[in-house]
Amino acid sequence: MNAISLVAVDLDGTLLTSAGTLAPRSAARLTRVAHRGVHVILATTRLPDSVQAFCRQLDLHQPMICINGAQIWGAPEGPLWASYCIPREVARVIAQVADTHNWDLRNRKLINQRLVPLGLITSFQAVPWK
Repeated sequence: MNAISLVAVDLDGTLLTSAGTLAPRSAARLTRVAHRGVHVILATTRLPDSVQAFCRQLDLHQPMICINGAQIWGAPEGPLWASYCIPREVARVIAQVADTHNWDLRNRKLINQRLVPLGLITSFQAVPWK
């Protein structure tokens, strides 16, 4: 039995080169450990189609975590296990408010201070895994 049963790895700035391609040595190691029975899960800000392509390159068939945890897939081929996406109409309103005030939406503290009081969202935080 392996001492390590699961490896979760980010893509950008971790597994990918600055050119956006898989680092050959890291890719070979991940594929090797996956074939030995270790669960290798990609967790990233990227959209599912991009993550699925990297899973195919690495021959991974494990769950994948996409869009900063907004979507969790049971495997690259599916099914989609969970989706925590903001409805499109709410996202448009948030973007319009942010554009109007020149707000950087990558700042969690700013989102909680500015958007929560407007009633657009209740809070911005990590969703606990159940």
